[in-house]
Amino acid sequence: MSVGRGLVNPSDTKSIARHEILCTLEDIIRVSSRLLVPGGQFAMVHRPQRLVDILFLMRQYKIEPKFLRFVHPSPYKRANLVLVKGFRGGNPELKMMEPLYVYDENGRYSKDIDDIYQRGE
Repeated sequence: MSVGRGLVNPSDTKSIARHEILCTLEDIIRVSSRLLVPGGQFAMVHRPQRLVDILFLMRQYKIEPKFLRFVHPSPYKRANLVLVKGFRGGNPELKMMEPLYVYDENGRYSKDIDDIYQRGE
């Protein structure tokens, strides 16, 4: 969450991870851009509410967004995570990937999740 938004967890570690207390989204993207070689990859998992900020900052710091995938708890629920991948100094072209559903209609892990964790048959 962005600074000053939401209830802050009393646990220091959780509040630091969730509320940009020690560093901001911009800090992370700015430093990542400095550390990446040209063509180097940057990947982020974040909340969809911050997507516009993420894409704006990536471009501002010369990381071109290339892949975007929304993660939904199930096919019937809204996305609660977004996966973003970009390349330092890349050419403009954003590919929207298929949504990733964690659970299927029956409440079991989806085939995609099984494949990711190599739990398939």
